[in-house]
Amino acid sequence: MALIGRIPSELGNLSFLVSLDLGSNNFHGNLPQEMACLRRLKFLDLSVNNFSGKVPSLFGLLHHLQVLNLGNNSFTGSIPCSFSNILTLETLNLKFNSIEGQIPKVIGSLVNLRVLNLRGNNLIGSIPLSLSNASSSSPGFAAHRGEAFYGVPVRILNSKIEKSVLGLHGSGCPLWPGPSSGRDKLGIRARFMAPGCL
Repeated sequence: MALIGRIPSELGNLSFLVSLDLGSNNFHGNLPQEMACLRRLKFLDLSVNNFSGKVPSLFGLLHHLQVLNLGNNSFTGSIPCSFSNILTLETLNLKFNSIEGQIPKVIGSLVNLRVLNLRGNNLIGSIPLSLSNASSSSPGFAAHRGEAFYGVPVRILNSKIEKSVLGLHGSGCPLWPGPSSGRDKLGIRARFMAPGCL
């Protein structure tokens, strides 16, 4: 049976917690600020719940996080720039929320990032060239329904993220300039909206 209710602020007292999996329950509401006290956390899964409010910037204080999964909730607002402080982060999953705005360029400072999943949000703008600084272990990038993405920078496709760009269908991400449509060599369907980032 799934757990229901809100996350109590007392959770922040578990300062020695290393792994927390509350995924696939019926929790709702905002996350308590006291979660910033969980400084030893390496794994946090809050996916498939009904959490709401802005994506908390407090996660930027959890400097040991390796996996942060907030997918399939109702988070709003933009991706906090404070996420760039989590230098140990390997997986960031924000899929299927109501996140808006652009992908912060500072996300490229996450040199250990292997998986970045942003599909099912309302992101706009271009995919930052700084993402080419991500892990050399072929990170996977997933974006979906970002109705105003302008392009996948060629530098990203030609370097560490090549052959790992996933789920760009419907995002309007051109791989070269010109009003056209079709599939590129990676099998990504793109709707060409504006000159690509060449």
